Amino acid sequence: MATSFGELKTDTFRLVEVSETSPVHWTEADIEGAVNDGVQELSDGGEFYETFATIKLKASTPYYDLRSILPQSYLRISAIWNSTTSTWLTAKTARELDERTTRTWETATGDSQYYIVRGLWWLGIFPTTTSTNKVLRVYYKALHPTLVHDSEEVKQLPDEYADAITSYAAYTLWADDGELKKALTYWNYYNEQEQKLKLHANSRTSHARVGRFGGYRSK
Repeated sequence: MATSFGELKTDTFRLVEVSETSPVHWTEADIEGAVNDGVQELSDGGEFYETFATIKLKASTPYYDLRSILPQSYLRISAIWNSTTSTWLTAKTARELDERTTRTWETATGDSQYYIVRGLWWLGIFPTTTSTNKVLRVYYKALHPTLVHDSEEVKQLPDEYADAITSYAAYTLWADDGELKKALTYWNYYNEQEQKLKLHANSRTSHARVGRFGGYRSK
């Protein structure tokens, strides 16, 4: 199944039993909104969309505020690449660093090897660098950008999960219309596909690259 915005709209029109050429009950704008809701929901729950940002490290700076680095669409960090050493940083918790390294790990200097996330937005990089010319590439899960043009495609989504988007769109439209039985049918299918997609997306991430969110391993 194709994943272009135009084809997702066509499939959604079909699911809600409305003619695309002369819609009576729902407008094209309604369908577009519902499809984008599905894209957003699936990228949130299924975590299929990943992008990256580059962080320029500051000397003797262990913590970085992600609000100044990543967009509001950010969900969680999935991996960090150290371009200086050509290695992936290992995700840790503060407790693990206390137990497995030294109590002074927050002040240790050297090549970056570990990262932790405190709360929602604070990224810790350890050891800290003494240089100002080193960078890290931070990969993160995010909400998928809003689709606008019919030719746009849902990026990074395997074709077999495209019907999850249209099912979510149909669910929201039927629910808004008070057709709860129809809505529930589409919701149940969407939920099954979201869970399968999340397992698929996580299976593409090696154990060394799995991030931790708020001090707990992301699942």
